[in-house]
Amino acid sequence: MDESGELLELRTEAGGLRYYLAGKPIHAGELLELLLDDGRWMLGRYEWNYRKEDSPWFYLDTESGKAVDLNTERSLLRWPNSNTY
Repeated sequence: MDESGELLELRTEAGGLRYYLAGKPIHAGELLELLLDDGRWMLGRYEWNYRKEDSPWFYLDTESGKAVDLNTERSLLRWPNSNTY
């Protein structure tokens, strides 16, 4: 797992557009970690509607539905360590 995080990369696949993280495709509903301004990592759920003009969303809390709009040029993300969760 990359401790520093990476930016999302938008790629074109046979079926259309998809974001990638660390060379792996991201599917709607997958868990990722977002680096917060205070240096902590927050686990959340990734969602995107597959429209290039719309940013992906990062759901911080599945019960309240609280989400943040990911800035694909600044938001650092990483795959969570499966042994941690």
